[in-house]
Amino acid sequence: MAIERLPFSDFKSFSRLFSTYAGEFDPLASFFAGDFRDPRQRGQIALQVADQFELREELVEILTGQNERFGAGDATHRNIQRLLDPTSVAVVTGQQLGLFTGPLYTILKAVTTIQLAGRIESDTGRPAIPVFWLEGEDHDFAEVASTSLFQGNRLLTLSYDGAQNHPDTYPYPVGRLEFSESIISVIDRLEEALPPTDFRGDVLEAVREAYKPGTTFLDAFVRLMGRFFEGEGLVFATGDDPRIKRIAIPLFRKELKEHKQSAKMLGETSRKLEDSYHSQVRSEPVNLFLIIDNGRRSLQADGDGFTLKGTDLRYTLDDLLTLLDEKPETFSPNVVFRPLVQDTILPTAAYVAGPSEVAYFAQFRPLYEWAGIPMPIIYPRASVTLVEPKIKKVLQYFGSSITVFEQQLEQLFREMVLERMIIDPIETFDRASLHLQDAVDSVKSTIENIDPSLGKATEATRVALLSEWTKLKERTIKAEKRKQNHMRERLSKAQSNLYPNNSLQERIISPLYFFNKYGIDLVKRFTEEIELDTTSHQIFSL
Repeated sequence: MAIERLPFSDFKSFSRLFSTYAGEFDPLASFFAGDFRDPRQRGQIALQVADQFELREELVEILTGQNERFGAGDATHRNIQRLLDPTSVAVVTGQQLGLFTGPLYTILKAVTTIQLAGRIESDTGRPAIPVFWLEGEDHDFAEVASTSLFQGNRLLTLSYDGAQNHPDTYPYPVGRLEFSESIISVIDRLEEALPPTDFRGDVLEAVREAYKPGTTFLDAFVRLMGRFFEGEGLVFATGDDPRIKRIAIPLFRKELKEHKQSAKMLGETSRKLEDSYHSQVRSEPVNLFLIIDNGRRSLQADGDGFTLKGTDLRYTLDDLLTLLDEKPETFSPNVVFRPLVQDTILPTAAYVAGPSEVAYFAQFRPLYEWAGIPMPIIYPRASVTLVEPKIKKVLQYFGSSITVFEQQLEQLFREMVLERMIIDPIETFDRASLHLQDAVDSVKSTIENIDPSLGKATEATRVALLSEWTKLKERTIKAEKRKQNHMRERLSKAQSNLYPNNSLQERIISPLYFFNKYGIDLVKRFTEEIELDTTSHQIFSL
């Protein structure tokens, strides 16, 4: 099936940094380890990573235990065992634990990761294992507690409100939060929202099997993702594991001792980026949290010691080093440090990143060098808009690209009305206004010869005539718009589908909406038909 492609620069939705990275790369090459488009450079990074990685038996033991807990299938466990091969590498992606897997881009991340692992394996001859890193230590409950789907032509958002009745200030790792009985009512509302189809029963069964009272956010997320990618060999990994934290002790210790140095390096790189682009993440004095009784709180540098944000707790460096040795699971990386932990634990040859992640990885190369960890290739995930048959008809009727729907509906409607009028009212009225100008000019000198004081009145008349002429032009266009109201409805429907909440569809809509209409096997179509060339946005016709 032919995939239509559009440059990221055609969209308002993508930053200039990301558009440049995906479309050109060379202007940003100094901020990254290698060109994601170049198989030779991908192979060089894979060789370097495999040669330096020494934790294979320990890693396999940890991943086997985690994936047994998640109920992973045989293909996943076979891939875990392949990591014992000293030449093997991992192709990694990660995401927060959004309700019912979150927006469509979560699925697209996994699809690209599976595809890229296959490509690196075929290019290099070395095993390449797709890994999904579960970002369950994040404490931003509000970001993961809802999901959105279309109900008719309007957007419906379903939310779970069970974070101890404090969803906006929940301070604990969301992955550990257990669903209460109220998750059942959320799923019931989902059932009401999904129209009856041949596939609704399968979708709801998968959701109910994963999201049960007493199940954690992390386990529910990974079980549903595992169902969607069943048989693909996708390996899941969570950093919220004491065994992984123990492996990361040297990295945490280095940050505690040298946090001023790491913050300085991040700040310098950020300023270089800001000269031409932007910096995605802010440099923090310390890139670690502590998980204690009152939640996951960020460590703050305070003179020669440390404080814990939101508390009156204070620590010396020795206090924290002792705590690290005794209870490493107490420590948690922030967004800057998470990739370093992840790539300490895994032989990561490539990381599949969303647009914002690409931007913040641009800030991290000096940190990888400081930590002595090979920086992986940063590979953009597939960015895709799914176009349903009814929406494709609208696009074909208007002969339009999806990018025109980024503008405000009324502006779009006006443009489409003008394009389809029998006459061009703007050109017609503007041409006729020249005759008005000529008429005033033809009598102005005569009037002023009779009475020079009437010159101002003549110009005022000119302004009044042109003003009324403009009003008549706008009334003509409005009359045509009223006649074309059905056009407005079609444009509104297409815009709501392509840009819900004025955002790209992939960032808002749950994959469940599409699985309900086209089947869970749509994931296999994605894996087979979405192109691994992610240098531009793809239009996928359903």
